[in-house]
Amino acid sequence: MTALWLAGATQGRAAGLRDRDHGPLYSRAVLARWVPGSTPEVVASYVSPRSVTHGRPVGHAFKGLHRDGDRWLLCTERELLWFDDAGNQVERLDHPWFNDLHHAVRFRGQLAVASTGLDGVLRPETDSWFGPDFPRRDWRCVDRRPHAVHPNHLFVWNDALWCTRFHDGTAREVGGSRELHSGSTRIHDGLPHAGRVWFTRVDGTLLGVNGCDRVELTGQSGTASWCRGLARWDGLWAVGFTRLRATRWRHNLAWAKGMLRGDVRVGSSPTRVVLTDGRQVQLSQTLESAGIDALFGIVPGP
Repeated sequence: MTALWLAGATQGRAAGLRDRDHGPLYSRAVLARWVPGSTPEVVASYVSPRSVTHGRPVGHAFKGLHRDGDRWLLCTERELLWFDDAGNQVERLDHPWFNDLHHAVRFRGQLAVASTGLDGVLRPETDSWFGPDFPRRDWRCVDRRPHAVHPNHLFVWNDALWCTRFHDGTAREVGGSRELHSGSTRIHDGLPHAGRVWFTRVDGTLLGVNGCDRVELTGQSGTASWCRGLARWDGLWAVGFTRLRATRWRHNLAWAKGMLRGDVRVGSSPTRVVLTDGRQVQLSQTLESAGIDALFGIVPGP
């Protein structure tokens, strides 16, 4: 049976009042395999070397996941890594323009990377850049928030490469002028399916767009969580949710209606994967007991 592969992170400590955001809370990046009906299994874990972090107190998370031939392509905030199905690291790539990476794919034989911190898309093998101008320097450990665009997920649709844009709720053709408008903001994944591109919104809504009209599916979440991660599995949607964490960096959590303001506790709903037909939840699998405290990507695989 086809499994669902999960990219995320293990949380090493609780959030405190001085924490600006959740990133430094994560002590290791994790790749896991889950066959629905069984217990998720962590296949690989990873901590970035000091040569990349420059010894700074940074977090470690796999923020993107893509099947690249017979290997898994993952990204931390500052590196690309490839793992085989047994969890062995087989390749690694870094680049001075890798800043808060959120996703990487291979399109027409070339790598494309969402360098979210620089608000653009990079082809690292040729240094081709699609985004605003910036000084050419090492940006790997520089905090450039708030982001103007926050590009976060790459996908192929209509024989072109596209990237979602979190803040304005659009997907834009990389290197082109075409746009898809989701009709919302704070979107993540873009998944082509059945003639539409489907986006996750942070509150758990799925938005299906084909350029002419828009379909909205709700009811995947139940309680407030950060929705991120989307795949198709056995005729169902697999949707990822990450437990809310109370940190000082809150401008992206306005939809939560201030429920965590001034509170160092985390949200009550755990990190999990939900299988749904779009209207009703068929299965909900919690992930924290398996060491997955934050979920960033879901991809079907062997």
